[in-house]
Amino acid sequence: MNLDRHRRWDAAICIVVALLSAWATARHPYAYYTTIRWAVCGTGVYMAWRLYKSRMIGLALLFACSRRAESELRGPHGVHI
Repeated sequence: MNLDRHRRWDAAICIVVALLSAWATARHPYAYYTTIRWAVCGTGVYMAWRLYKSRMIGLALLFACSRRAESELRGPHGVHI
């Protein structure tokens, strides 16, 4: 029962962040994109932690490495290269 409740929350968080990211294709103020970056980063960290606690170490490392790779592809001020 408790595991199902966590899975529903995990799915809901991921769906909300995915919808916000999809909505980012429209023109918005810069603050919106900063908020999206924080939401995606926070969700990635949360999901990596949940996967680590579930002993899915490989997927947790994948989340952590993908976040690190994404930050390396940006310039010094978050500018896409």
